[in-house]
Amino acid sequence: MERVFAPEGPTDGQITLDRDEAHHLTRVRRVEIGKPVVAFDGQGHAWFCHLADSTKSTAVLEVQSEISISKELATPAIWIGTATPKGDRFDWIIEKATELGVAHLVPLRCDRSVVDPRSTKLDRLRRSVIEACKQCGRNDLMTINQPLSLAEFLASLVPGELGLIADQGGTFMTNLVHSSLNPVQIKVCVGPEGGWTSDERQLAQSYGWKPVGLGPHILRIETAVVAAASAIHSCDWTTNLKGASE
Repeated sequence: MERVFAPEGPTDGQITLDRDEAHHLTRVRRVEIGKPVVAFDGQGHAWFCHLADSTKSTAVLEVQSEISISKELATPAIWIGTATPKGDRFDWIIEKATELGVAHLVPLRCDRSVVDPRSTKLDRLRRSVIEACKQCGRNDLMTINQPLSLAEFLASLVPGELGLIADQGGTFMTNLVHSSLNPVQIKVCVGPEGGWTSDERQLAQSYGWKPVGLGPHILRIETAVVAAASAIHSCDWTTNLKGASE
C-alpha cells in the first residue's frame, strides 16, 4: 500500500496533500481514485485512507481509520553524533539510521573532519528521511540537527543519559549497553576516519562519555553508525527496565 507524508494530519475527516506528495502519488505511483493509501504525519500518527480526489496541484484523501499500532522500537531514544563522510555516503547513513529507528542525528565537526555539510544539503537530506520512512513503514521522522562541534555535542550529555564514544579498545558495545539500566536516552559519537585525537578522547572522558568498541576491525563512518544503532537494539530493554525497578 502506498504511503504519503501528511504533516498537517486530517481536517474534518480529510487529508489534503501538498503539490509534491500529490504529484508523486498520482503521477509517479499512478494511484487511482478510490485506491487505499496510508498517510503519516512524522510524529507517530498514521491513518488508513483512500484517494478521494486529485488535480494537477493537489490530492485529497478520505480518512477511514487511525492506525493505533506504534512502529517505534522499544529502546531509549537514540542520538547519533557523527562525522560526515565524503560523497553520497552520508545519504546512505541517513537512510539506514532512519530505518534503524534513530531519533536524532547530529553532524559533528571534529578535529580530523574532512566534510562540513551545508544547510542546503541538510534540507535535502531531511527529504531523504521522509522517503526512508515511506519505504520502511516508520511513522516518526528522524530529526537531522544542525551541525555541532564535538565539544558542543559532548557537553549536551545530562544526568540520566548514557553517552558512548565509538573507539577501538573500549568496552565492547553490546556488553556496556546490556549493563546500563534504564537510560533516558543514549547518545553515541562516531568520529572521522582519521580517528579521534588524544585531546578529543580526554574531553569525552571529562564529560562522562564511555569509550565503546564496535568489533575488531576498523570501520568506515557509515558502517560504525549502523553497528552502533544495531548494538543498542540488540539489548533486551524490557529486562533492563525490570532490573531498574527492582
